[in-house]
Amino acid sequence: MNTTQAAVPPRSGLATAVDVVIAPTQAFERLRVAPTWGWAFLIAVVLGMVGFALTIPAALHALQVGGPALFASSPQFQNLPADKQQQAISNALAFTRVITQLQWIFVPIVMLIGSLIGTVVMLIANAIAHGEGTFKKLWALSINVGIVSVGIGLLLTGIICVVRGPASFTSTTDVQRALPSLALFAGSAGVKMKTFLAAFNVVQLWGTALLGLGMQGVARIGAPVAWGTAIVMLVGSAAIGASFAR
Repeated sequence: MNTTQAAVPPRSGLATAVDVVIAPTQAFERLRVAPTWGWAFLIAVVLGMVGFALTIPAALHALQVGGPALFASSPQFQNLPADKQQQAISNALAFTRVITQLQWIFVPIVMLIGSLIGTVVMLIANAIAHGEGTFKKLWALSINVGIVSVGIGLLLTGIICVVRGPASFTSTTDVQRALPSLALFAGSAGVKMKTFLAAFNVVQLWGTALLGLGMQGVARIGAPVAWGTAIVMLVGSAAIGASFAR
């Protein structure tokens, strides 16, 4: 009998998904032996969809307040004849309003794509560190950690938006920065810098810590490479988000 498997008590995928939040070390040991991810994906998607739904009133208010000026500053609108600019801005606002109301639908797609990218990055780290990870193990790790970084993150954002009220959000970036983060100390920094710092919020830092621990537990990747990879993934996602901020 495999002594590693015998040392890890069998648990359902649902129990493992819950333990990622409350007992991550034990969860990662089980994922190394039985890399389950179905329940974790379902939990993360449901929490994320609920969270996105809760942010809709705040996002729509922010769009109504800040949208016209944002679209008017775009070169593609400035190059239009004056008599057509306002109609074009109105059409853009109407389209964006519909997308905002439907964005919760894209949670599973975004999570799958993000998990795939994260798995590939961790596979590279696994190769560098000569770890014991496989695509299946690291995919399961990425999805399970998504309960925190995606599901709980979006849910808490939605709850904060409800508590603060839609009127307190004047731009879409305000909604994205709802979670407590380093952006609170940015002062008069530009939008891109604030968006970059907003990625370093309490939930994403929690998710980064889980990835660092998870790579060590699931794939036996050494601590320096595991933590370095988790931090690089956080900084990289922050930089990508900042590059699109306006």
